[in-house]
Amino acid sequence: MVMGKPDMGKSTLIQYLLKCGLQQERRVAVVDADIGQATFGPPSCLSLSFWTRPKDKEEKDPKGGDIHIEGNCNYKNLQFIGALSPVGFLLQVVVGVKRLVDQALERGVDLVLVDTSGLVQGRTGFLLKKHKIELVRPNHLIVLERREEELENILTGIPFPPGMIVSHVPRTPNTRPRSLEERRIYRAKQFSNYFQNSRARWIYFSNQRKPLPGMHPFKGMLVGLLSKTGQTLGLGMISRIGRKSLEVITPLPTLTGVQKVEPSVIGLGKDFLGKKDGKLN
Repeated sequence: MVMGKPDMGKSTLIQYLLKCGLQQERRVAVVDADIGQATFGPPSCLSLSFWTRPKDKEEKDPKGGDIHIEGNCNYKNLQFIGALSPVGFLLQVVVGVKRLVDQALERGVDLVLVDTSGLVQGRTGFLLKKHKIELVRPNHLIVLERREEELENILTGIPFPPGMIVSHVPRTPNTRPRSLEERRIYRAKQFSNYFQNSRARWIYFSNQRKPLPGMHPFKGMLVGLLSKTGQTLGLGMISRIGRKSLEVITPLPTLTGVQKVEPSVIGLGKDFLGKKDGKLN
């Protein structure tokens, strides 16, 4: 598990460790728990991806550096949270991360890498990291810091599992603070990538059910499309609202199996979707 304040290079380190694992012929799983600045999945979701090294994708770096290793993402699972910050959603995030780590271990991978958000300040940040570490019980916690003992105030209150290694590492070189606007643009790009090749599909509800009970759906609302067991099958954006139906824009090829629509606190505009000549790709 990698932990640190924003702009420490956590995701960069995770990608480096993934590359190292693939070089060693390991089967690697990555749990991306940064729902606001997700790297391996769309924002608003936790994601679990499985990686292996293809046998025919080893090349020399064109600049003469180390061998460049590409990885095949064989499977990806999403856990819809419906927010861009863990604040107010601590339980969903902590339980979701634990669930995804368990799923990775059940599939017999050799290495699980857990990327976390930059929320480490205050009581909320402490509780988030404390319960995440207690539930996941990582073998190795890597703490990225600008200066020595930068996060000592949060680490001293966490009861570390016996035998867990804690490494304090300087922040990744060449990282720089990103502005709020840069973060917004990055999220928009990630949403746009996810919604490429989407189309509008209708979801119909029975007479006993209403779309998003207890909520007031609105055009542009991001929703999670869940199975009967609560598994996140994909994401959608509401485009039209009927009395007993919703039209959602989604990249899912079919809505067969969607039994529940989970609302979010996020509204998406057209700028978040992949467009070409004013139309969805």
